[in-house]
Amino acid sequence: ALQDALDGGLTEFHRLDATADIAGGIVRFRDSGLTSDAGEVAFDGSVSLPESSMELRAALRPSVPDPPEIGLRLTGPIASPRRIPELAAAAVWLAGRTP
Repeated sequence: ALQDALDGGLTEFHRLDATADIAGGIVRFRDSGLTSDAGEVAFDGSVSLPESSMELRAALRPSVPDPPEIGLRLTGPIASPRRIPELAAAAVWLAGRTP
């Protein structure tokens, strides 16, 4: 289920905070994030407009008590980036929960 959630879809957000530098058609994000009912996302990385590519890392923290950090890297073409989930922390968190 977690993998499916990271594979795509839409999430409405209430707030976007972004710090970015733009030079030579490359946007570099740092200390940026989104807030939604589902949780918070911090992200950094870059988007190259001339090459139409991206290299971003997001740290998702769902709206649950003591949430794990779920990593997601987006890399490659802007139109169809490769999604690389980083689920180790979520697996440890799930293993430590009582059913």
